[in-house]
Amino acid sequence: MHKETPHDWLVRECAQAKTFAELAQVGLRELEKFGGHAEIVCGPITTGGLGTPELNLTVFSCVITSLSYDRSIFNQAPYEYKVDDLRNRWRAEDPARVGQYCEPILTEFYGPLFHSGVIKKGHFIPGWQSSKGAMWERVQMQELGIEVYDLPEAWIKHIMLNGH
Repeated sequence: MHKETPHDWLVRECAQAKTFAELAQVGLRELEKFGGHAEIVCGPITTGGLGTPELNLTVFSCVITSLSYDRSIFNQAPYEYKVDDLRNRWRAEDPARVGQYCEPILTEFYGPLFHSGVIKKGHFIPGWQSSKGAMWERVQMQELGIEVYDLPEAWIKHIMLNGH
């Protein structure tokens, strides 16, 4: 079973990334530690879901923790602070981008992770259809032959109410 990436290393590496592509390189280095097989949780973070990134990330955290007991789960939550910073910079570079979905998050960060061949399965949180990013992720995974699994809503409610 994969051991968690040392938090200090991940924080330092993410902080040094200046672009989504550089952040993807951090993710790819982390994926190397999974021995060729990792899974990922997908669902709403900034669009859709429960309506706020904070609430959506709470669900993500519970799901990732629960699934990590018997699987090697790539946890994208530690990357979210840098993703948010890069998204804000992307919008600031061009005022016309304000209010637009930041596509480089998908194409430059998540795309290389999926193309690495290490991610073998995506676990989709109920309500993924309300998320532009999760919809894109699902299409990419299907095109790449990565297994897609819809997490049962009753299970999500159970872990949210009763803990992991």
